[in-house]
Amino acid sequence: MALFDPNKNKKISATLEDLKFKKEDDIVPIRKPRPNEIIQVKGETLEDLVEIIATEQKDSNGDNQTYIVQPDNEADYSKLAEALGNIRRILLAPCLTTFEEFFLWEVKLEANGKVMDAHRSSRRCCELAQQQWIKVIWDHRSKRYVAHVPTHQEGFPETLNWPEEDIVTLINKAYSEDRIINGFDHEVARRALSKAIL
Repeated sequence: MALFDPNKNKKISATLEDLKFKKEDDIVPIRKPRPNEIIQVKGETLEDLVEIIATEQKDSNGDNQTYIVQPDNEADYSKLAEALGNIRRILLAPCLTTFEEFFLWEVKLEANGKVMDAHRSSRRCCELAQQQWIKVIWDHRSKRYVAHVPTHQEGFPETLNWPEEDIVTLINKAYSEDRIINGFDHEVARRALSKAIL
């Protein structure tokens, strides 16, 4: 039976202090706007945003994650998409809150070729947020997103401090750690193909 050794613990603590941890600046959160947040989206129109083809799959921990589907060989896309299923077109909307917190919002355009009211309403909220400060709230009864425009916008930041990096760099940071499926050798693709074969 192992016993706690305070001397070993001190050595490990010292080692941990020497390790270089990922800087907060290197982390780009991917999430939806929170109900209590007031946000703006970068760009003038939806055409200014980057569109990705993506799939939602479980990662090795069993948690749902969004993966960009971008095979190196375009001829493999159909087979890969068929195995993965749950293929979505998504706009990546760079957002800033009134507290200058930056995140990427995955605004779904469609899922497996189907456009739902939730997709249309999130896209509309995104468009409005490119013009002014808004709150984005999910309405459970109508199953859609609703934009709430604050009555007074005088106290909000007039100059928005967007990240200096270009959008491609930010996307690569956000979808790091193997969240881009570029072929059949990707762990998620292998798992999906094994299910398809069974």
